[in-house]
Amino acid sequence: MALREVSRLVELLTGVTLTRLQCSPRGTCLDLSVSDPQSLAWLAHDMCANDVRFLATVDWCRLSCRGTLRAEPGDIVYQAEFPGPREAGPGESPTALQILGIGLTHELRDRGTLKEQEATWLLELFHNRAER
Repeated sequence: MALREVSRLVELLTGVTLTRLQCSPRGTCLDLSVSDPQSLAWLAHDMCANDVRFLATVDWCRLSCRGTLRAEPGDIVYQAEFPGPREAGPGESPTALQILGIGLTHELRDRGTLKEQEATWLLELFHNRAER
């Protein structure tokens, strides 16, 4: 549930697209395309503040298809790596992925993208107190 909601919320940020989602027993990796500088700044700050590995890399396949090695802004892929489980049990501390969900919920509510009722439900969910 947390992964689905975080995936949805991250794409509500201006200029952000989730381009790939990879899950393994070790953790979760989100690949993001970000065209809006303010959204990128928010993501970088939130990831760093929560010790989430946040990398910038190049979509080499995209460059190859264009027949060039010169990257343009749209060729940059931002990778967020969340170690460990995607969700914690009821009453447990939120996971790294859930902490991103908490931050996204506050940010999107403050921007007026989320209504208060939905934000309240999401915060309960990410804090492991909501009915799933």
